[in-house]
Amino acid sequence: MNSTLQNILSQLSQSHTPDSLQIILSLLVSVGATVILYVIYARFYERMEIGSQIHRAFFIVGPATTAMFIVIQFSLPLSLGLLGALSFIRFRTPIKDPEEVAYMLCLIALSIASATFNYLVIASLLFITVSLAMIRKKMRGTFSADKTRGHLMISAQADRLKNGDLDVILGKLLENPILISLNQTGNTLNLHYTFLRHKEQGKLPLKDVTEVDGVDHVNMVMGAIEP
Repeated sequence: MNSTLQNILSQLSQSHTPDSLQIILSLLVSVGATVILYVIYARFYERMEIGSQIHRAFFIVGPATTAMFIVIQFSLPLSLGLLGALSFIRFRTPIKDPEEVAYMLCLIALSIASATFNYLVIASLLFITVSLAMIRKKMRGTFSADKTRGHLMISAQADRLKNGDLDVILGKLLENPILISLNQTGNTLNLHYTFLRHKEQGKLPLKDVTEVDGVDHVNMVMGAIEP
C-alpha cells in the first residue's frame, strides 16, 4: 500500500513541460487575446476615464497569468507551493464597478485558456464578449435600470415658492423630472429631483431655474448617460 502511494506521488511530482514552440505559441496567443480585450474595453466601457484604470494592467496580467499556469499545471508540488505563497498576497486595488470586474475575469479566463492550449475557447470567448458588448451598447437606455439619472438640488423660500411655477419650468428644461425628497427647516425648503437629461444639449438650465420666484440656490449633478 505504501509503495503504491509513493508511486502515485512520484508520478504526480514529475514535471511534464511542453516543448518550447508550444510555450511560445501559447504566450503569443495570450498577448493577442489581451490586446483584443483591451480594444473591447476601450471601445465599449463608457466610464473608462473615471474607472479604476484597470485596463493599464492588461498587458502584464494576461501574459503573466498564462506563464504562471503553464509552469504550475505540470507539477503538483509546485502548484501547491504557489497556492500557499499566494495566500499571503493581498490585492488592495479598488475595483468598484462590476463591469470592470467582468473584464478582469474575462482576461483571467483568456490567460488560462492560453496556458492550457484551448485556443477554440479563446476565439469563442472573444466572439461572445464582443457580441454581448455590442448588444448591450445598442440596448443601453432602453430599460430604466440601465440609465444614469442626473440630480437637481433646489433651496427655496417656502413662503414665496409656487410649486406650480417650478414644475412648469422643470418640465420644459428636464426630461422626466421626479421629486424624490422634500424637507423644510424654518422657511427654507430643500427639494431633490432626479432626471434623465436636460433637453437643451450643451446648456445647463440652472439660470432658468434660479429665476423662479422664491428659489435661492440650485445645484446640479450630471451622470454619464448614453445619448
